[in-house]
Amino acid sequence: MTLIVTEGTLFDKARSAIKKRSDMIGKLLNCPLCFGFWVGAILGYTYLSPTSNLFLDGCLGSGTSWMLYNFFNRSAS
Repeated sequence: MTLIVTEGTLFDKARSAIKKRSDMIGKLLNCPLCFGFWVGAILGYTYLSPTSNLFLDGCLGSGTSWMLYNFFNRSAS
């Protein structure tokens, strides 16, 4: 989900439009590490928390996003 929103061409127009309205949220939508943190924290709060700590859930989501981003970024080269 994180990679699709932050890197996917499907969301190019949406990311551009949001960045024009809010620079902070626009930056969030272009950063897999940042977006992954918030996705992990929100999913940990609403669905299933693997750590029972929202900060750690966010860190887990962020780390997972970063690893996947690097894996797929190297694979594409």
